[in-house]
Amino acid sequence: MRHYTNTNNTIDFPKTVTDPVRQEFENVCYPNFGVTSGHRTPMRMYIAVLDEFPDYMTPTLVAHSVLNAHIKFQDIPEYQKWFNESFKKCVVRVNQKEFDKIAQLPNVHLGHENNTLGAKKSCAVVCPVDNNLPNVLKFAKLWKPKEFN
Repeated sequence: MRHYTNTNNTIDFPKTVTDPVRQEFENVCYPNFGVTSGHRTPMRMYIAVLDEFPDYMTPTLVAHSVLNAHIKFQDIPEYQKWFNESFKKCVVRVNQKEFDKIAQLPNVHLGHENNTLGAKKSCAVVCPVDNNLPNVLKFAKLWKPKEFN
């Protein structure tokens, strides 16, 4: 295997180099990834956190909300497919207007923490879908702590 080094003295492979072992691994782990017309994005669970929710409590909010969503969604075929084949998740930060749009989508679990924001619903967990991702989720910004925004 040929190694390429960039200016930071780290290994950097050209984009044209493919790793057959990695490709086989991805084919086994993500069987729904490749399709005859090219690649498509694997199913993802979107977890939307209201932007006014404090960062230090976000991990707790997300953990509790996802566990409750699992109980709610476990009998839905799309959820079972995601759970068994993809299990990818995406946490996004949204404003109140975006949150309200997400809350209106089908198969959404709304979560909250009792002692934060007056127990206001502040986390929306959307049941994974295979296609037709709503624009409000497609263009949402990934969650990161506010001091890094």
